[in-house]
Amino acid sequence: MLFLGALGQPEDVVAMTPPYLFWIALSLIPTAPALVLKSFTDAQNEPWVGVKILLDAVLLNTILNYILIFGKFGAPELGLLGAGLATFIARLLAFIAVFSYVFRSKKLARYRPEKWIKPIRITQLMSLLKMSLTISGQGFIISGAFSITAILMGVIGTIALASHQIALVFAMTGAIIPMGLSIAVSIRIGHVLGEKKPLECLTIFIGAQILGIVCMGAIAAIFIFHGREFLTWFFTDLDLIDLTTRLLWVVGGYLIFDSVQLISMGALRGYKDMFFPTVFLFGAFWLVALPLGALLTFYFGYGDSSLWFGLALGFILCAITLSIRFMFIYRSFNLTS
Repeated sequence: MLFLGALGQPEDVVAMTPPYLFWIALSLIPTAPALVLKSFTDAQNEPWVGVKILLDAVLLNTILNYILIFGKFGAPELGLLGAGLATFIARLLAFIAVFSYVFRSKKLARYRPEKWIKPIRITQLMSLLKMSLTISGQGFIISGAFSITAILMGVIGTIALASHQIALVFAMTGAIIPMGLSIAVSIRIGHVLGEKKPLECLTIFIGAQILGIVCMGAIAAIFIFHGREFLTWFFTDLDLIDLTTRLLWVVGGYLIFDSVQLISMGALRGYKDMFFPTVFLFGAFWLVALPLGALLTFYFGYGDSSLWFGLALGFILCAITLSIRFMFIYRSFNLTS
């Protein structure tokens, strides 16, 4: 973690980071197969299984965080290390739970292979690898943009970094609904295309977008008008509350656009159109949003919340462009089918 110090991060943050990241990295081992199995149940129209397991994992993670971070019920007070350990335990148990369901469910019995060891189909494997790398690239681009923003906020100071992390939790919580809609749209469009009913794709797309906009509009209003109230329930530092409140205003401003771009991206995945969205995501966030936010903050001196204005612009650009891309793909597909 030497690079964190070289990047100007607070010394106390640098000292606490390595043990926390060790357990977070270790938790990725059970997370990967768990997500594969969850996607499988989603594709078989059994999404509530994964939802229940994930909700249970989140609840368990929250309880373990409270116990291990603060040393409750006789447990040692581990601080940030406890947060990483709690995440590892919750993710490991989530994998065991979804694994047990898939391999014991009577509904999914017909999908379990008679032979587990078979010759590798290179063509099919390469096709899956290409798709997975593209989708992973999309996630890396957005999460990487937020990670770089966190580093830049850390350069400003500890309060700025803490505000960033708190606002990020709110933003990720708000994005849960459109993320779910994105996955559902991708599956449904794949189904109707397989059933040779391409005209239904537009109905699915529009319906999901309307639902996403309505839900995100309500959540955005809560963040903008009541965000400060939520913060005062948990924090007493006025500087932290003031900065985080300003960040939540930015989050509320872009949530609808985030919803639109997530659902549009899911729809394009249903058409297996993933290269263009990936390239555009990179351009919007890494070539426009991040440089603009850094310029506004460090060169023009508009304040620490300006970094998030750059991220907001990235979501706006993606929402507009990916929606247009979907309409282009939809019309082209119908003309050629």
